[in-house]
Amino acid sequence: MELSILDPELTKKLFEFAHDAHQNHNTQGQDHVMRRGMYPYIIHSMWAACTLIMDPKIPKEERIIGYQILVLHDVLEDTSKKLPDWVSDEVKAGVQSLTHNNWQEEQEAVTHYTPFLKLLKLCDKMQTMYELAINDPIKARQWKTLIKNLVRDVEAHYGKTKVVVTANALLEDTKW
Repeated sequence: MELSILDPELTKKLFEFAHDAHQNHNTQGQDHVMRRGMYPYIIHSMWAACTLIMDPKIPKEERIIGYQILVLHDVLEDTSKKLPDWVSDEVKAGVQSLTHNNWQEEQEAVTHYTPFLKLLKLCDKMQTMYELAINDPIKARQWKTLIKNLVRDVEAHYGKTKVVVTANALLEDTKW
């Protein structure tokens, strides 16, 4: 059994900061406060971060940095908050890399991502696919294509991780 790889105090600070940003400084409308009207938006970020952190086939160092990036990944995009000084430069750079102004920009940027950033983007997109949050059929097909490409690239670099297995199962089960 692996010893704890998360600093409990840092984890608390990250979640509290991201939750406050989405609840009280949101710039994207009610769906980015209460996701799909059902739960606080931070649940989306937590799901993505937990998916990564719990995959023992991903290198420990990448899980430690990656979960922090995923907790914060929508803060710059969806809120008026800036990342606090106590966040490491590496985490800030990762969040900035995952921040886009629109769907077209995001699709283009993903093609230039490192394998690590593709892994993080896959964890993010898996959560949206899991909850079937895309209702527009054209956008759903674009998302499915993006996710298939991410799965292919992540598997080529990391192998058959739990993230890859779960993403493939979601792709098979999602009728987009």
